[in-house]
Amino acid sequence: MGNKSPAVPPPILTWIQITVLTLGGGPVTNVEIEVWGLYLKKTGPHNQLKFSVSEEDYDNIIAVRGNTIDVKVRKHHFGPPDPGSDHTCTPGESHKVFNVTKGIVNQLDPMILQDAGLNRFTDKFEGIPARNLTMLQARNALLCLHREGEITLIPEPTFKHTEVDTCDSACTLGHPMINELVQIKPLMAGSVEIRYIDRLPNFDSFLPGIERDKVKTRKLSLMALDPRYTVAVYRLVKMLKDKHSIVKLYHLGMSGFKPQPPRVNDDCHSQGRALDFGGVGLEDIGLGDQDIFVVYDWGNMPVYDEHDLTLPPAERRRSKGFLWTSAEDPSNQRPMPSYIWPTKKMKLPYRLETLPPHGNPKAAEIFQDVYTFATEQFQDAAGGPSKIGQSSAIMNPDHFTSDPGEDPQHPKPHVHGREAHRDHMHIQIGSTGAEPVLPPVAG
Repeated sequence: MGNKSPAVPPPILTWIQITVLTLGGGPVTNVEIEVWGLYLKKTGPHNQLKFSVSEEDYDNIIAVRGNTIDVKVRKHHFGPPDPGSDHTCTPGESHKVFNVTKGIVNQLDPMILQDAGLNRFTDKFEGIPARNLTMLQARNALLCLHREGEITLIPEPTFKHTEVDTCDSACTLGHPMINELVQIKPLMAGSVEIRYIDRLPNFDSFLPGIERDKVKTRKLSLMALDPRYTVAVYRLVKMLKDKHSIVKLYHLGMSGFKPQPPRVNDDCHSQGRALDFGGVGLEDIGLGDQDIFVVYDWGNMPVYDEHDLTLPPAERRRSKGFLWTSAEDPSNQRPMPSYIWPTKKMKLPYRLETLPPHGNPKAAEIFQDVYTFATEQFQDAAGGPSKIGQSSAIMNPDHFTSDPGEDPQHPKPHVHGREAHRDHMHIQIGSTGAEPVLPPVAG
């Protein structure tokens, strides 16, 4: 038998995978990628490039550079998240240095490019209450917030660019248009999750030991939102994050929708102008459960005794409940618990003004701050600002209006008194009923 040639070991290849995204996580296609200043490649119609480096090249180039790789990505009319106030990208370029390992697939962290057209949107109109913003101002404020990574519009803003390198007023915005309802990811102020409440266990209890970890919530895309309202909600979330370190905002309804029977007509909810605020999740600082809910920490706290409302807060007794009689059917009587106010229109105090047994001082402060903020940015009573307990568009467990229906403790859906708002605060932009729908306009 002849001698066999020694086996040749397979080549050791080092793979490099580069992904290019927008700040909102969307793909950027047809991007030029420069590696080590030597290799020039292009992502083509995709936003990802994967290529191999031979063992010889790795040893000759990467190893002598300390096992690092220099990557530059560039595309005309694009740049880093803030390419600069002059709006120029000729072409826009982002540069990073990555550590790499020989002989494996190195999936590098995404490179970020942003459409330079966003650079002209720098005003959040913070000096104007959200309810007073024009649709143009609100749209432009949202573009600024998207550019800064405070919100993510879905789909992301699009521009039609000219053939020249400079991105200027000749490069026109395609989406979103003026008056267009918007969709955003359920994340605001950079890091606060917006979560829908699916289930509230122990709905009628305010005693300690409520199993709050069994409250079911989920993230839902926020859709069909009025731009003015979206700015207002963002400002609310930002205030709560800055002042109270919230990491979650809970709601019982926030998106717009098409009305379904038995509801027929549009209103502030279906038109994407109303938030049913359900509570917040606080930053975990080692104290265990940090969730605060309107129903447990406000709506199910005992109210003041009706006969003591004119007394100083510290001298008021708490209610022990009462026997309720239906105005429509006197034979319909039932005992009401201590957290239900008498069923009539009346100016009320904030029940958490002094803390009841088991009351949470942080919750009392947060709910007051949300209400005060709503009087400043959302719709309030004519001649406001109002206070908790007065007549206002800001519905809550201590609202002036009573609408008990057939059961004040468990009112039917779509009633409008404080009884139906034991588990949330309702805040809105514009009127409660339907408003004229304006057609989208380019600009």
